[in-house]
Amino acid sequence: MYRAIVICLAAVSADVAAGEKKRAAPAWPGVFPEIAGYAPTFRAPVLVNDKQGVYSQSVLYDWTGGRLEAIEVTLARDAAFALAFSADRLKQQKPPPDAIKIGNHSGWLWKGKLVVIVAKDRILRLESKTEKFFHSNLPEFARRFDLVRCARALDRPPIARDSEAEKTP
Repeated sequence: MYRAIVICLAAVSADVAAGEKKRAAPAWPGVFPEIAGYAPTFRAPVLVNDKQGVYSQSVLYDWTGGRLEAIEVTLARDAAFALAFSADRLKQQKPPPDAIKIGNHSGWLWKGKLVVIVAKDRILRLESKTEKFFHSNLPEFARRFDLVRCARALDRPPIARDSEAEKTP
């Protein structure tokens, strides 16, 4: 009887393990920091067009200390960012975001979202996924990132296993 239970448990465990997706790895090792109290979950890198420099990776930072808080941080490169995050264009939004400085970098702060311009075609975007439940201090969270290192990392497309990268047409 015990053998039947052990064999059954082993079969179920093997099925569960086979069905689990592999966790994505950092596309730029050492760029997304480990932050005390938060558990990072890396998303697969997105390669829209690596020849034109359009790619990104996101990491979800979940608070592990008992409150409902999750912040998604995306490091991305796209020439369209120069226009999309220009002061003239953003001031037309209703309501417009607040201009902000994170270190030597300018950024834009909306309720629950912060975009830091790390270079003309490169951004670090932070979005609270739990704004209804907890108001995250996104500017303070962004200060934990080495923004120069983030900008430099985007010089090259993300490193990804073939099975991991999302390719968008």
